Amino acid sequence: MRFTPYRYIYILILSIFLVPRYSSGQEVFKSEIDSDAITNALRQHIEYLCSPRLYGRSTVTGHDHMASQYIDSIYGSLGLSVYSSYSHYPYYQHYNIVQTVPLQRTLVTPHRIFEYGRDFLNLGPDPAKNIEYEVVFGGLGEYDEIDSLDLKGKALLILSNNLRVAGMKVEEHAKSKGCAMVMVANPSSSKQFFYISQQLSDNHNSIQYRVADEKPKPLSRFFARFGDPIPQLLISDDLAEYLLREKPLNIWKRLQSKEPKGRPAVNSIVKFDYHFLNDTIPTQNVIGFIPAARINQQSVILGAHFDHLTPEGQRWFPGADDNASGTAVMIEVARLLANDYQNGYMPNRNIVFAGFSAEEIGLLGSQHYYNNPLFPVENTTVMLNLDMVGRLGKQSEAKKSVYLGGSNRLKEFSESMQTVNSDSTIVIDSESLAGISLFTLSDHYHFDNRGLPAYLITTGMHNDYHKSSDTPEKLSIEGMQDMVKLIYQTVRHFADSENPWEIL
Repeated sequence: MRFTPYRYIYILILSIFLVPRYSSGQEVFKSEIDSDAITNALRQHIEYLCSPRLYGRSTVTGHDHMASQYIDSIYGSLGLSVYSSYSHYPYYQHYNIVQTVPLQRTLVTPHRIFEYGRDFLNLGPDPAKNIEYEVVFGGLGEYDEIDSLDLKGKALLILSNNLRVAGMKVEEHAKSKGCAMVMVANPSSSKQFFYISQQLSDNHNSIQYRVADEKPKPLSRFFARFGDPIPQLLISDDLAEYLLREKPLNIWKRLQSKEPKGRPAVNSIVKFDYHFLNDTIPTQNVIGFIPAARINQQSVILGAHFDHLTPEGQRWFPGADDNASGTAVMIEVARLLANDYQNGYMPNRNIVFAGFSAEEIGLLGSQHYYNNPLFPVENTTVMLNLDMVGRLGKQSEAKKSVYLGGSNRLKEFSESMQTVNSDSTIVIDSESLAGISLFTLSDHYHFDNRGLPAYLITTGMHNDYHKSSDTPEKLSIEGMQDMVKLIYQTVRHFADSENPWEIL
């Protein structure tokens, strides 16, 4: 549910009569930073979020609900504008997650059954279940040969010396002829199939999660360029030989030498039998905001995920730095800005505070918010993602470093952040995370991937990452207090400035 404009009209009318208005450039109220109060509040947040009662705040087990309720109650006490007025928890953004457990996946022929992982892999969407497909041989996948074939509703089988890219080369061309799927074998290097199968074993055997009503993600990153790809199967030599009625290597050699009659006749029928156990997991983001002085659709988003890992038996993961720290800092920045608002402050842009669930199982909460935003995502001035911000000053180097990650206007954002930073002991580092893919895997990803200015803000990786040893006593509460001040100053800059990307 999206926020309607009527609440803004109500707020605007009240502000005309009750609240002093500030034009751009005027001196406006800023909170007096009570360090002791912030320190005590941060300790309270961390203690609760990491308590055994919350058992790691896993979305899968439902323990993230208690974290959601905690954040919702604080948002309410701060008087933030609500996401929805039709819920017992008015700051909730409800959504469902589909959990899929693979049980058995087979390719069935009239005389043999072939198993997923051992005989075939699927890099794209799954073929339709229990529908018979005629297999048509397309040689080496040359376009002129594909053009000569009747592929409508059929499976195209080609031979290639590179399983990773062969299907991609013919994907769109085959699809334009009504092809139902592409099958690829590599007889020149029969071991390549098994190497790829081993690399993808975690993917094709593990539990998968997705937001309900969203399409499952394909295993291959190359499918990102296809809006609606057809299935692409990599098959073993054994399966290829069964379908072709001859050793694929012999056919390969004949085709390479352009011998006459190098192309065999194929008359094979396949169908697929998949057995999955699906379950639905309800969860929610927690969204509150401070409205802009004048009705507009621009927003500054401050986000942090509050979920953590699923317990393993009796072993659970407190997730103090990942990401109780980011959640606690976000709450305290919201407290400062809400206090400003109560004292007459009205920003030029809407300020959104987004607590995301389901980050650890695929960045799902931020994906759902991106697709169902409070304000249009294209009008996002900046998105700040706090993830693991609890060890400022405890890094291996002597300096206190805040690391930034992002792809769009990162240098400008870093310079803006450094300009508003009032603590000369903090170094803003926008270079150390460059090229490290791990640091793209956080909730800013969906915004960053669409070209929006969105940034990971972190105090860095450590040996306790995703271990049960990520506990509260290893955090620097003083460093988190410094993070609250820095993020508060940064949000104020981007929410207030007429041109926030203009470096002073």
